[in-house]
Amino acid sequence: MKKIVTRTSTFHVDTHGIIHKKVTEGVNVTPEDVEEDDAVLLQLRKSNRAYVLVNATAFHTMTPEAVELLKNSSLITRHATALVSESLGVRIFVNTLNMMKKGPPFSLFSTEKEAVNWLLSEKAKEGKKQTINVAAKTRLKSPSRGQSCKIHIDKHGILTKEILSGVHVDLKSAQKAEKEAKALAGGKKMLTLIDRRASYTATPEAVNYFKKNVRSKYRIATALISSSPGYNQPSSQPNAPLIRVFKDKPSAVKWLLSLKKGK
Repeated sequence: MKKIVTRTSTFHVDTHGIIHKKVTEGVNVTPEDVEEDDAVLLQLRKSNRAYVLVNATAFHTMTPEAVELLKNSSLITRHATALVSESLGVRIFVNTLNMMKKGPPFSLFSTEKEAVNWLLSEKAKEGKKQTINVAAKTRLKSPSRGQSCKIHIDKHGILTKEILSGVHVDLKSAQKAEKEAKALAGGKKMLTLIDRRASYTATPEAVNYFKKNVRSKYRIATALISSSPGYNQPSSQPNAPLIRVFKDKPSAVKWLLSLKKGK
């Protein structure tokens, strides 16, 4: 049985095609961890959505940003999720998701056997459907021509990249977006803004490509709108462009314009 281990979880797929995720004891789950685990889900499922069993019996915590990101990403990465836990915090999380009245079902169980049986019943329901929700399936695909984001130069002269809602970003679409951004820059060094607030998924290759190119030399500095603070870490590369993470666009633009005025 093939297992994949991330910083906070261990994954495997059972004979029913259900993806099992076991949370590691004592971890504090951050938005970066949610993104890493979502990439593994897509890798194991090899399709748009998955039936997931989460063994959350180990003691662990989640940052508020990670909780919000998980709520959004689960809408487009899962058909159904069964959680095994007796934690009050996990129960509150499940109840909150079910109160949203949209997206895939979440249910809480005391044993993995109960969780598997419920997921199998959910799979059976899906198999009996006479029509396929084409819109739900295509949301995760890259838009026509492999486009995964909108790229333009705004009124302040800031090169802006907005990732589209519901897309699935693979390496090819990530490379195409970066190529288009460089072409739009026209050989000049520019202030750039990347808006990652939309719900989307990305392959591990696309994530690694983004991390390598987010400090591309055609950028003077990059404002990243995201719930993930990880990119605030300084680069070890000399003269690498600055990166700051913001939760809203006005703050991101304000910071970039302050750098522009300080030049």
